[in-house]
Amino acid sequence: MSDARWIEVEDDVDSACRHFGNAALLYDQGGLRTPGLSRPAILSGDVADAADESSRFRHRATHDYDNFEPALAVPSIEAARILAAGLKGSILAFRDVIDPA
Repeated sequence: MSDARWIEVEDDVDSACRHFGNAALLYDQGGLRTPGLSRPAILSGDVADAADESSRFRHRATHDYDNFEPALAVPSIEAARILAAGLKGSILAFRDVIDPA
């Protein structure tokens, strides 16, 4: 029996299987520099580091809420400033590389 509610689930599973298959293929063919299989980094340098810090902060704030120390948020605030200034440019640069005009 086919149920329309499963269409999106099946599409997501197909996408995940394709993703994992391509990851294994990348490894088998020599890594991320294999032509045709790799792509440039979406974020690099300071913007990527800031995104990592933002993720770490979100984890700490969520899981350690009762003991949260605002003074320890300074690195995350600096990361937020970097992301606010550089995220859009990074995404647009990535777009220009993978989908040139």
